[in-house]
Amino acid sequence: MVNLGDISIIELQLDDTTSLNKMLLNNSTRFQRFFPKTLDENLNMKMTQEYILNKKSLIANKKEYTLGIKNNASNNVIGLIIIKNINWELEVGELAYCIDVGFGGQGRMTKTVEQICNFAYDKIKLKSLYILTHKTNVPSVTVAEKTGFIWIETKLKSHTPPGETALDMEKFVKMLY
Repeated sequence: MVNLGDISIIELQLDDTTSLNKMLLNNSTRFQRFFPKTLDENLNMKMTQEYILNKKSLIANKKEYTLGIKNNASNNVIGLIIIKNINWELEVGELAYCIDVGFGGQGRMTKTVEQICNFAYDKIKLKSLYILTHKTNVPSVTVAEKTGFIWIETKLKSHTPPGETALDMEKFVKMLY
């Protein structure tokens, strides 16, 4: 889809099953708190194949855009970037993202979010995106701020990780036009 130097943003294919599954399971401790549903849908290779097919169908039907972030050197999936909870009347969607611990902290997610904002405006025709993140997720807050998202509000008790009480989440918004 889009080459960003050492990484690319791609539509997931069945050929990505092994590397996507490995990336998610290798980072399960890190992702469990904010990506529990994605982890639960990718516990084995068969589930990951079904996950990819389902995400392709959601893209085709313009309901959700789950895209992979690939390392160009290894051709392995190292992260996901997702436009979800799209409200077509308001032309707004939620942006979620995750990256393998070994590839974080080097500006890759910032480049990916910048590109996906362009994609959301140019191709999907959204006018704004928002990010919900916990204040302790410093890398996610940093990406939001570096890519022009503005803190709007604290959404009280809006996310409940497995085995925890509901967390307050910070909402960052970016107008795309």
